[in-house]
Amino acid sequence: MWCRYNSAVPDWSYHSLFKPLLFRLPARTAENVTLTAVATLAALPGGKKVLQFFGDMQPDVRVRVNQAFTSPVGLGAGFALTRVAAEGLCEFGFGFIEIGPITAQPVDGKVELVDAAITWQNLPINPGLDWYAQEFAGETLPLPLGLRIAHLPGTTCEEAKEQLQQIKEKLGHASSFACIDTRWAILNWNSQAIVEYLSNAKSLFERVLLLVQPDSSEKQTDTLIRAGTEADIAGFMVGGGTRDARGDLSFSALGTGTAAPLCKHLREAIPTAVIIAADAAGQPADALSLLAAGANFVSMYSGFVFAGPGLPKRINEALMAQKFHAALPRKPYAVSSIRHSAWIAFALVGLGLIVTATAAMTVGLTSVILPYDETFVRLQRQGFNQISPHLLHFMEHDRITYAGTAFATGILFFALSIFGIRAGKRWCYHAVRSSALFGFASFVLFIFFGYVDPLHAFVTVVLLPFFIWGLMVPPRTSPETSTNLYNDRAWRNGMLGQCLMVGVAVGLMLAGIAISKFGFTTVFVPEDLAFMHTTATAIVANHPHLLAAVGHDRAGFGCALITAGIAVLYMALHGFKQGQGWVWWSLLASGLVALISTLAVHCSIGYTNAFHLAPVYIGGLMFLLSLCFSYRFLCDPPDSAANTR
Repeated sequence: MWCRYNSAVPDWSYHSLFKPLLFRLPARTAENVTLTAVATLAALPGGKKVLQFFGDMQPDVRVRVNQAFTSPVGLGAGFALTRVAAEGLCEFGFGFIEIGPITAQPVDGKVELVDAAITWQNLPINPGLDWYAQEFAGETLPLPLGLRIAHLPGTTCEEAKEQLQQIKEKLGHASSFACIDTRWAILNWNSQAIVEYLSNAKSLFERVLLLVQPDSSEKQTDTLIRAGTEADIAGFMVGGGTRDARGDLSFSALGTGTAAPLCKHLREAIPTAVIIAADAAGQPADALSLLAAGANFVSMYSGFVFAGPGLPKRINEALMAQKFHAALPRKPYAVSSIRHSAWIAFALVGLGLIVTATAAMTVGLTSVILPYDETFVRLQRQGFNQISPHLLHFMEHDRITYAGTAFATGILFFALSIFGIRAGKRWCYHAVRSSALFGFASFVLFIFFGYVDPLHAFVTVVLLPFFIWGLMVPPRTSPETSTNLYNDRAWRNGMLGQCLMVGVAVGLMLAGIAISKFGFTTVFVPEDLAFMHTTATAIVANHPHLLAAVGHDRAGFGCALITAGIAVLYMALHGFKQGQGWVWWSLLASGLVALISTLAVHCSIGYTNAFHLAPVYIGGLMFLLSLCFSYRFLCDPPDSAANTR
């Protein structure tokens, strides 16, 4: 099947960046590009870890259906999946993967995107049995693999049984179940031939399902149900698209339509049957409706294309929310268990950063330098002014921006601890742990300057035990849930806001790397020297220790930016969930502190070089736009957001 296929990226980048581009490419090109991207990333060393970090899509163990099926959500047939691409898609939160339709010989045909639907020419379009057999030879996939078996129009029952035997010989070892496609040949046979064929299929495959189209006539549906019951197959699959006015197949996951009533009818007719609702779930609400109607599983095809690769994760988390009746418990932990939690230790680290940053900002706004600075540099305050009347202003600008960044990081740590780790959010624990670990580790780098700021050293020594305490006490975790059920305007805007915030986080880390590099090498950039009306040679020639002191400040600021960027990246990747207003307010508070302090100090000292401040302007604009786009999604109650669909 050749269609526009999802990129191996989360929803925030898929909808904001890649989907508009992919949907403008020819169908074959788009699928080849995206399948190649999935396969390449999955095959790279650590590629699957990258998928896990950016998507965090693995389902909670509490949505597991049984030992084999880790989730009731599967990837349906329709994509020409390579084995490597299928292995990559195993990281997307699916409980099973279905390939096909599979015919004995390749079938080419026309595939189009019409509005919000994928339309097939009325043929079982696929690369053929030999292609699939070559791709899925060898070891089985980590997830159960289903085979959608089809036959060309005009195929007789005897011919179909021979083809079935070929499929069994070449792909049977890799499959967990087989679904017999009824969209072409089978409905033209008499009832006895259908039963005979299904009995033959049951003798070849451990579990056999029979596909029933939602728009099948009542007579056709009853015929298939009777045949399946008589052959004692495992169950039914409701799906396969609907016929349009031209007779072609249309796959549209805009709602449950007739799929939910058919699932309900099948459940009432055969209570013990396994029922998979295919191609009908385009948003979490659809999946919940289908499962409530009697389906055991749901699989997606067009929904995965239009809703994005995060759809299985959203469905799994909606199932968890439904299972536990709320996204978060009102009282996560009893007071008696606080001493066993890591949140309080990390919250104290955040408070410590806020206090320290306040002290550093006070120094920056008053004396700028402290007695130990003068001792190390071997220069009195008036000597700084003699080198350049703007030297102290320049040092003030470095120290205020560093203090603002540290203050912002402290806000994030405190919020992640109080609202996240305390509530059992695993990603919040990893966010603080990763960010703070880099922050503490970066202190070691300052040894290379031959100058260790006593205040910096004191803060590190005081806060490090609290950080170690947090690491030594494993946090309690609650299931990841989501109240987002609809692909509404709030959700779409939230994805754009999330994409922008990820960009802000990456920008912070890149800026931190660049500034740290200057701190360890040249220290000054041309704009700095132009502002101070001096040269690096003049500074180094007369006061070599001054360069080390300023370089220490620069490297410290750079490392602080990286530390903050790591925390923001975790919040952007994993915290953008409907109704999580604390994420929005935490980012707003921390971002405004850093942004205002940076712009204010530059304006107050007159260091307003446009090139120098361009990253601040661009990052600030992205930050504010992100908050504007994501406000309704993050801050409004889910019921209120649903009204904007």
